Amino acid sequence: MVFLQHHRNGNFDLHMLSATTLREIRSWDKSDDIQSASEKYLATRREDGLYVRGFDTPWRRIADCPNTRQAGQVRFVNEDSLIVTGCGRVQLLRVDGQILFTTPKLPKGHHLLRAASATTDGRLVAVPADKMSGVTIETLDMYRRPVPWRILLYDTKSNSLVSALKFDWQYACAFSPNSSTLVLLSGGIVELFRLPQPSR
Repeated sequence: MVFLQHHRNGNFDLHMLSATTLREIRSWDKSDDIQSASEKYLATRREDGLYVRGFDTPWRRIADCPNTRQAGQVRFVNEDSLIVTGCGRVQLLRVDGQILFTTPKLPKGHHLLRAASATTDGRLVAVPADKMSGVTIETLDMYRRPVPWRILLYDTKSNSLVSALKFDWQYACAFSPNSSTLVLLSGGIVELFRLPQPSR
């Protein structure tokens, strides 16, 4: 499915289309600003927290992280689980509000960046972070800078940091469908990292 959202005259209209034919399956007039959608649920952030609804059910508040000016993200990683960035943490939640994972305290000096991602089974979470280095002295044209940047890879079952991958510039990353590999694009270079597999 494909979701299209229009903002017209102060209201949002949401349209659900077939991914193969692009024909409209259904639509919602005067919808909320939808931040993410799965095949069953819609999610949005309001001033008082995170809300989820089914296509034909009312909104339910499932988390207390409000929609603020702080950079944040809400995204479904599978049909009924979301990854939420903001409020100084990354969380993996089910649509019923059950918290599956919360990032522990980041390594000293590291700060969250906006986008995080997770494997579809929710076992691994990738959290981009930067670490500021140097000093700021404007008269000498010296400034603190984020070097090197990291993607912190967490195992949600053991709640532990399993790897810290370096990247140098703007990036994009994605997990393979079978959760065996993380693909990282940074500075025009594509790197593949084999991920730790659960013990049998």
